[in-house]
Amino acid sequence: MLTCAAPPAGVNDPTAKTLALLADLYDRELVGVIGWAKQIPGFTDLQLNDQMRLLQSTWAEMLSLMLAYRSMQSGSALRLRFATDLTLDEKQAKELGAQDIFTQVVGVAKRLESAAAMREECYLLKALVLANSEARIDEHAALRRFRDAILAALNDAVSVLRYIIYN
Repeated sequence: MLTCAAPPAGVNDPTAKTLALLADLYDRELVGVIGWAKQIPGFTDLQLNDQMRLLQSTWAEMLSLMLAYRSMQSGSALRLRFATDLTLDEKQAKELGAQDIFTQVVGVAKRLESAAAMREECYLLKALVLANSEARIDEHAALRRFRDAILAALNDAVSVLRYIIYN
């Protein structure tokens, strides 16, 4: 998980400081998403333009899913966990004008928690978000193969992980 960089010099307003930290975190996380996507089997088999379109159309959903996963409750009041050293509660989110985002991500976090989602499952869901983009792509057959491979991997992971838990 990421940690925050130093707050920007000369920014004294707490809201502006938090927004600057979030912008930096999201920028670094986006770079990580690109590197992560290149490691998914089949992704680099897609045309470069299709890769870019998939990433451009799904980055917000992927980052939100992983924010929800990191924010799953661990016995305390729910907070959005953006980094090891940056979390936001509902009051802080409201002060930033991010109440709607907070509510949506909390809803996803609660669903992940009730399903007892594991890290591997969340990463496969993230890959599925990438593969299920509604972006206009050039090679539909390649995307279908990519999506089918992710679905098969998710099915295998759930079968193995859930079997271990319940037996």
